[in-house]
Amino acid sequence: MRLLNTDGEEVESLEELLRDLDADDRRAILERQGSMPSAWQPPEDALMVTFLLNRHPYAGGDYYRAFRPAALTSARFGWHTSLSNKVTTLTEEPDGRLGFVTPSVENLKVFFSDVVVVRPVGNLFPVAQAQAAGQKVIADVDDDPWNHEDLFNPDLVSDEDHYLEWLDQCDAWLCSTKYLCALLRGEGFPPDRVFWAPNLYDPSALNAEPKPGRRLGTRLWLGGRQDADVVMYDELVYPLLDKLDCSFTHIGAMEDLAVGKVGQKARRSFGWDTPRLIERDSVVIPEMSKELAKISIGTIMMSDNAYNRAKTETHAAELGLAGLPLVSASPHELYRSIPGTVALTADAVEARVRELLDPDIWHAESKRIKAWGRALAVRHESQYLEALLQAVNAVTK
Repeated sequence: MRLLNTDGEEVESLEELLRDLDADDRRAILERQGSMPSAWQPPEDALMVTFLLNRHPYAGGDYYRAFRPAALTSARFGWHTSLSNKVTTLTEEPDGRLGFVTPSVENLKVFFSDVVVVRPVGNLFPVAQAQAAGQKVIADVDDDPWNHEDLFNPDLVSDEDHYLEWLDQCDAWLCSTKYLCALLRGEGFPPDRVFWAPNLYDPSALNAEPKPGRRLGTRLWLGGRQDADVVMYDELVYPLLDKLDCSFTHIGAMEDLAVGKVGQKARRSFGWDTPRLIERDSVVIPEMSKELAKISIGTIMMSDNAYNRAKTETHAAELGLAGLPLVSASPHELYRSIPGTVALTADAVEARVRELLDPDIWHAESKRIKAWGRALAVRHESQYLEALLQAVNAVTK
């Protein structure tokens, strides 16, 4: 596999690539925070761009599609960038420009930005008001908003989710997969305003030092996972725990908050009747490597349905960047080239797990998946930034 650094130059080793990526990320983020003695600062008349958060800025998709873009584009494009989890207006101009409030509790700031990139939010976003005031709205489409199975279950549909009501009103759209680009264009969205912007994975934040062993594991949020995916874990993974004397760590378990609450599945943990199951709460990206380091073999079970076809390879990237060899059972197009993908059968999954219980094979596979993850992160960084720049130029020029 060819390894390329951030300038597109070939490097000889994974170690050389990691050094380059770490230095590049550190430089960009420090410049974004203004904490380098000679840090370059954007000019006062620079374009102002805000990334509106869906959750915590260090949580999964928001880290890859808001926090890191804000950091890197400030340093590379000279934009004034900010993160926001709240929208406001001036008291004397309630119908005027939207102000975007930073999530910091101690040092709140409000930016009346020229462009806002909006993550999927389950509420009404005042697109028309922003546009009337001269602000441009770019929607960040990270999942298929039309085909989640919960939308077709009257007991789970929330009357508070208005995402589909304003999505088509935006000025441009960033899609995490090419599948989503085609889906939006097929729904009548302007083809020249729909851009493929893959997840901007952090090439170093998830780096861990796992060891060979008998602990399987994964990172899932079962409240939004398709039911057929969970069945695959039940049928293909659960029986192996006793059979192969393994344990299983699930990162992302939550208390059952959904009882009697519309719009959320009741299942928040695997619920397996065994002491071999270890359930952990969801963790933010900077803390995730500590949990992943306790796992030896990463598992990914993904069924084939309309919603999953629009998914990204995020779970494979996260586990791979941590150095966890994978047992991946999925017909997903993106998973065909991921090291560790096997046939969708119990025998194939078991054979792959048995293979990875051999320390020599485990070490070789750990290096292979980490190299794959790092190379993916490098490619995605250039692709995402190019797409974002094209989208911003399209709406502002």
